[in-house]
Amino acid sequence: MALTKVPQTLHEDSSISTPQLADGALSADATGRAKMADGFSTTAKLADGALSADTPGRAKMADGFVNQAKMGAGVAGTGPAFSAYRATSSQTVTSGVATKVQLNAEDFDTAAAFDPTTNYRFQPAVAGYYMITGRAACNASSGGTVASLQLYKNGALLQYGQPYIPPSGSSSMTVTLTGLVYLNGSTDYLELWTTLAGSGTVTVQTGTGQTIMQRVHVPAG
Repeated sequence: MALTKVPQTLHEDSSISTPQLADGALSADATGRAKMADGFSTTAKLADGALSADTPGRAKMADGFVNQAKMGAGVAGTGPAFSAYRATSSQTVTSGVATKVQLNAEDFDTAAAFDPTTNYRFQPAVAGYYMITGRAACNASSGGTVASLQLYKNGALLQYGQPYIPPSGSSSMTVTLTGLVYLNGSTDYLELWTTLAGSGTVTVQTGTGQTIMQRVHVPAG
C-alpha cells in the first residue's frame, strides 16, 4: 500500500486577517500584524468578574479578585495582623480562677479581625497558621502565689504558658506565652486567658506593653 505525503500548509505573515475571525477577536495593526481588537475583552465576557475597566476603558484585574482561596497550595497573601492591649483600668479577677483577659484597645488591626469591645477575641477571615504572643502583667496587693497565661481556641483550652511563682511577699507577677496555631478562616477564634493566685486584690494591669496579645499570619508551604 502506497503512502501519500500530505503537504503542510503554513500561514504566511499577515495571512490571518480580521474577516477570517467571525467574532472579531483580532484586528490588524499598522504593519498588518494581528492584535487583540479594541474593546474585545470586556467585563461582559468574563462571567466571574475577574476584570474591570479603568478610566480609559482598558481591562484591569478587579479589586479583591485574587483572594486566598484562588492561590496555590503553599502560597499566602497578606494575612491579618494585630496588637491589642488592656487599657483604661486594671481588670480585677478572682484568685485561682481562669479568667479571659479583656484586651479593650488596639495598637493596630490590619483586617478588623480582633474584637476589643465585646468578646475580646481574634477571628480572622483568612485560613492559615498564626504566630501568637501574649503577655500579662499581674498584681496581688497582699502577695502573689502563682500566675499563668493560657490560650483558648473556640472556647476550649489549647495551650499553657510557663507558670510564674514570685518571690515570697512579692505582689508583681508577669507571665508570657508563644504559640503557632492553625485557624480555618471562618469559625475558629482565639482568646487570651490567665489564672492568678494571691492575697488581697488580684488584678491584670493596664497599659500598652504591659498586658498585650499579638498575632501575625505565617505563610506555610
